[in-house]
Amino acid sequence: MAYFLVPEEVSPTEAIIRRRINFSFRLLIASFTSCQIFDFLFSPVWIHGYIWSLNQKVDLELSTKSAGDIFKHQLSVCSYSERLIYSTVLVFIIWIFFLISGFWNENRTIWQLLRLSIIIGVLTAISRCLQMKQRLYSAIHEGFYAYFLIFFTGLILTLQLSERIIDSSAEVKSTSIIKSNFLLQSKKLL
Repeated sequence: MAYFLVPEEVSPTEAIIRRRINFSFRLLIASFTSCQIFDFLFSPVWIHGYIWSLNQKVDLELSTKSAGDIFKHQLSVCSYSERLIYSTVLVFIIWIFFLISGFWNENRTIWQLLRLSIIIGVLTAISRCLQMKQRLYSAIHEGFYAYFLIFFTGLILTLQLSERIIDSSAEVKSTSIIKSNFLLQSKKLL
């Protein structure tokens, strides 16, 4: 059963235009996802963001403040537009990192992406732990953010479904041919 349209013939220029539009769309989705992950993991409205905020080195005593006051303080330091720019820059940095590491030149698996993002997350956590000196929760939180962001951004940018669909349709055809040959041979035997 075919779930997608059959492949069509396209001109080379149309193929280039389609690839660029597809990549631009992936960059937009990755930037949006990056911004949402950043907002979710570092917002004091959520308990992990609240604890992360309390563990930061700041001039104010935040332990007596409410989540709303901490959020206002965070927005005074870094506004929404800065967060959006920061998230978009991170997506471009991850894209360049994947270009350098060869994720576009060779076929890579999700497991390789997961392993790479976990390694980078652990290295980020270790470096933040050394920077912040005895603030373990913040280091673990930022290491998890690095892992999570790299994995999902890499997944959005590199996941290719068309190759899998063609392979699966070829497998379906080959299994149907094998089944028909088996039925023909069994009829001959009877």
